[in-house]
Amino acid sequence: MRRVARPFAIIGLVAAIVGAVGGITLRIVDPVPVVPNTFGFSDISLLSFEFLGVTFTSVGALLLVRRPDNAVGWCMVVIGAANALSGLAAAATFSAVADGPAGAVTAGLAGWLAVFFSSIGGLAFVLGFIFPTGRGHTPAWHRAIVIGAIAAPWVVVVVFLIRPGPLHLFPSIDNPIGVGPDVRSILGSQVSLLIAASLLWFAPILI
Repeated sequence: MRRVARPFAIIGLVAAIVGAVGGITLRIVDPVPVVPNTFGFSDISLLSFEFLGVTFTSVGALLLVRRPDNAVGWCMVVIGAANALSGLAAAATFSAVADGPAGAVTAGLAGWLAVFFSSIGGLAFVLGFIFPTGRGHTPAWHRAIVIGAIAAPWVVVVVFLIRPGPLHLFPSIDNPIGVGPDVRSILGSQVSLLIAASLLWFAPILI
């Protein structure tokens, strides 16, 4: 694990920097209108995601190199890099949508990547459950974390990533890889927003 930690930290840090510099540069070079999105994010929000991405990855990389046996560093690198790359993907989505029909395919793929990376970045909401030891604070918490780690990816894939119809973050863009049944017909049209908003319930629990 120690041998893998340093390369992983470097790759994560490079990805975060590329995402941050790329996303901010693209918005400066091509300041097209922001595509309407589920949470009303603006350029300030994008800048915040890039800042969060670089800082999370930087701190996580230091922890990872010094304490490769602690899951906190690994998680922080992944969270930071994912948030920074989600900002870059969102900026690419804005530019592609502004190109009209010629950019429709690019907009769909970039929008999907923004959903993918932001979903991974959402791990920031649960980082407190394993801080600072890298494990749950009690055996019961640890079991709950393990169960959540198994179940959460399936929820993200089904509800966000492969759901046909509008993308979770960009309702005006159809999912380019949407397959299978639309869970909104069972869980309601606002299922994505409800699941994402439910993360706010973690805040008082973490505190």
